[in-house]
Amino acid sequence: MNRPIIPTKAFSRQTSSMANSQRLQPPSKGPQIRPGSVNSEAGKPVARPNPRGPASRWPKPRWPKPRWLARRWPAALALCLIAALLLAAHRAAQVDGWLRQVIVTGPSMQPTVWGPSKRFDCENCGAAIRFHLPPREALPATLRCWNCGTSQTAEQPVDVPGDRVTIDRAAYRWQPLGIPLWQAPPQRGDLVAVTQPPPQATNADVSDSQTNRADTNRAGTNRSLQVKRILAVPGDRLSLRGNELLINGRRVADGLRQLPLEIVVHTQRLDAHVASNRSPAADAPTSRWRWASASDGPVQPSPVTSAASSPQPSWLVYHHESVHDGRPDTIRDDYPCNVTASRRMNPVERFAVTLDVQLPRARQIRVMCWQSAQPRCFAADLGEGRHHLQIGPHHMAVQGNAASAVWREVACDADSVPVDAQRPLAIAGLQLTDGVTLQLTVTRQLHWYVDAADRSRWPSTPLTLGPNRYFIAGDNQPISIDSRAAPKGIHVRQIVGRVRVR
Repeated sequence: MNRPIIPTKAFSRQTSSMANSQRLQPPSKGPQIRPGSVNSEAGKPVARPNPRGPASRWPKPRWPKPRWLARRWPAALALCLIAALLLAAHRAAQVDGWLRQVIVTGPSMQPTVWGPSKRFDCENCGAAIRFHLPPREALPATLRCWNCGTSQTAEQPVDVPGDRVTIDRAAYRWQPLGIPLWQAPPQRGDLVAVTQPPPQATNADVSDSQTNRADTNRAGTNRSLQVKRILAVPGDRLSLRGNELLINGRRVADGLRQLPLEIVVHTQRLDAHVASNRSPAADAPTSRWRWASASDGPVQPSPVTSAASSPQPSWLVYHHESVHDGRPDTIRDDYPCNVTASRRMNPVERFAVTLDVQLPRARQIRVMCWQSAQPRCFAADLGEGRHHLQIGPHHMAVQGNAASAVWREVACDADSVPVDAQRPLAIAGLQLTDGVTLQLTVTRQLHWYVDAADRSRWPSTPLTLGPNRYFIAGDNQPISIDSRAAPKGIHVRQIVGRVRVR
């Protein structure tokens, strides 16, 4: 009978020390032998590679689990929303005129932006007469209508407050907490609010609605902002042609991104009885739109269907007259809002005409205008119905039933109708019958001139604006004090923000 072998204490200590020494040894780079792995055939231990390798002694990195994200993404989203709301609130705070009203208090941007003014309607033609009256000047005894020239007394004109505007201080540069998030240079034609006005300013000041007037200090220097229009940007070339301002060799309006509001010269509604050559009554002004000859007839002039079918069409001619003395004159840069200003006016070549007409049948409309000391003729084929037509140096459009009709320039016979500087417009192809009316409106573009006192500050050669310099001016150019008195312009730091009329 076999007895079990009981190991002695010495043998037990030896085997435990060997196990401890093997446990403390670092893992080898080669294959290791696991205890108990014996080949059944040869009875030898089998060498197997360590799948963990030598780097198993370093701890493995633990990445965030989806459960961690599921618990914390609402907080992250809330932080993003709070940041977005703070940025939106900061952006809204940069716009003046939403919570507290900002009102224009000066006349230098009229008629685009009005300050406090007075208004009454003409007794003869019904045109609205709106004008600016300086605070220390009395109302004139008589005023002439800018449309028909009728002299009348404005006993109780209506007081009209100034226009409300907004000033976007972050339109060109937005830097919350000093971090630049938005930056864009001002463009030609933008209305901007500027600082550091001249001491003798009579410009379009803006102030809070609490005082409704420009803020002044004890010395009398105006500390409020001013509304102006940017006419030239850095790198533009300024020059003078006579007394007219040119930007890069062209008229100012040709280079503006946003065209200013045109000034209405004359507007009139015609019918078969008004557009006649008969002498009017003594108390009624003569219509400025008259037929070219009495033989054509005031009621039913021959229609124009093609350029060759009617060699001598019936022309409705516009005769321009000065509203100040009633004499025939050329279209000039008159500003009806300046009733107390006295100056020498300049002739204007850029004008346009707008027609609202109802045509009983399809026909061709021809418009002859006097531009650059020579006649130009344009034609458009229109269908039956009501049409809104515009023709001018910047807009030549047809709106109405003939949406596809366009203006085209055609050869014109200057002998067929007397168009000149005093009769700058003539229209052929119209037929005024009973019950048919025609609305005609003549407008002109804004021109900027430099008077003799300011021309002495201009160099004899063209001037180029330097970096960060902008040339600004007011739309009411006869009374506006602006960069024309300082041709080098203003610095970009003087531009507070962009102005929009509410």
